[in-house]
Amino acid sequence: MEIHTISNSFSPKNKEFVSNENSQNHNSIATKNEEQSVSLEISQETQKLLAKESMIHTTKNNALAQTLVTYIQNDERSKINNELKNIDLESIGLKDTDLFRLTQNEATMLTNNDGILSQESTMQRVIDHALDLAQNNLEFFHEIREGLIEGFERAEEHLQNELSSLAYQTQYQTLEALNQTIMEFEKKGV
Repeated sequence: MEIHTISNSFSPKNKEFVSNENSQNHNSIATKNEEQSVSLEISQETQKLLAKESMIHTTKNNALAQTLVTYIQNDERSKINNELKNIDLESIGLKDTDLFRLTQNEATMLTNNDGILSQESTMQRVIDHALDLAQNNLEFFHEIREGLIEGFERAEEHLQNELSSLAYQTQYQTLEALNQTIMEFEKKGV
């Protein structure tokens, strides 16, 4: 096996790789650069899928938490099933809260105007999460929108289409806000 020492340099001005070896070596370098480009494209697709999955998770947990708290607020604890016991509370900012021990009054406080599970607070939390995930990328916004819809559908499936009216109102408001955000980004050409 023969080993060659190659002195290479990258010229940022013309973005070419310059080598003192023959063109065959240059072609193998070009091939490596093409492979890296493909890898980058796959990475972006993976990021979009992860953003969508994150939105599914967030939306589902918010809808289920709003429904659970509404059941407690309305003294309907008998409707609480195992699916509601598996909510990821940390993902919605309720890490240290035991929803199952809430009083009706405490549940009402969580869903009132300034409560963490109110329609406005939940919508804003989801929109902020969407903006963070999208990274100002319109393609990401479309994936995230699909995730918002799919997450809500999964929450509905878990409860046989018996989510609280608060969850439905929040979903409607959140979808409207996200659609508005997407339209603004489309106008900007981002």
